[in-house]
Amino acid sequence: SLPPGRQDDELRRWGRELLAILRAEVRRHNAPETLPERCLLVSNHVSWLDIFAVYAVTPGLFVAKSEIRDWPIVGDLVRRVGTLFIERGNRRHARRTNERIVAALESGRVVAVCPEGTTTDGRSLRLFHAALLQPAIDARALVLPVALRFVDHEGAQTDAPVYVDDTSLAASLWRIAAMPAMTVE
Repeated sequence: SLPPGRQDDELRRWGRELLAILRAEVRRHNAPETLPERCLLVSNHVSWLDIFAVYAVTPGLFVAKSEIRDWPIVGDLVRRVGTLFIERGNRRHARRTNERIVAALESGRVVAVCPEGTTTDGRSLRLFHAALLQPAIDARALVLPVALRFVDHEGAQTDAPVYVDDTSLAASLWRIAAMPAMTVE
């Protein structure tokens, strides 16, 4: 296992390389150049590509549903990068996960959560699961809201990367790869 600083460097490189392969770039608007030592990123969730876009700019630890651990290939990768898993609907497990988030924040790691608990098309927000915000209070961390959207080469919002309902990873990847270029804002 790599030390956190080295791990963050690798995550940044990994995110940037994947985005380059998919002809996607990240454009930041009103984002601080550096984050405070204790920072919880609170983001909407449109696609699996969100994670790599965040890694490319601000690597850290993500909180993800526990089912991802069992996904072929992806599960092993996300475990290796320190993803914090939460069993949805299990309050006791949520409490333990929140304790891990607090510990990560207190150690100086950036932690990212998607408090909607699911992906959307990015045009609106669902209700937040407030329990995912409690670690910021407990760790006295800054909460940084992040709003992600994907635009095509003409600047119009695109649904190509949207990963909702019964969309398969393969279908999502195919739509993204078919784009001539894309920007994650």
